[in-house]
Amino acid sequence: MFPKLCCGLATVYLRRCLGGWGVVWQGFYKVTPHTVLVADDFLVDITADQFGGPAIYVGHILYPWTPYPTTQESHGVAETLVPETSGEAGSETIEVGH
Repeated sequence: MFPKLCCGLATVYLRRCLGGWGVVWQGFYKVTPHTVLVADDFLVDITADQFGGPAIYVGHILYPWTPYPTTQESHGVAETLVPETSGEAGSETIEVGH
C-alpha cells in the first residue's frame, strides 16, 4: 500500500524523526492533493512515487509541487503560505508568516 494515501502520515512522522524540523505543508503534486515537509525554500517528499515522481525528493519547491491558495493550520498555529517569486526564472520560495 505504501506510499499510496500515506503522504500526510508519512510527512508527520518524518517531521517527528527530524526533531520537529520544517512544517507539514499541504498542496498539490501536479493536480492531486499532496502533503510534504517544507522549511525555508526546501521541500522534502518521501511519497511522490505514488504519482510517478521520485521515491525521495529533497530540493527547492518547483513544479510539480504547488501550494494550496489557502491558510494551513499546523499544531493549532495558523500559518499562511504565500508564493513569492525570487526573480530567477523558474524559482519560487514559500514564505511562512506567523
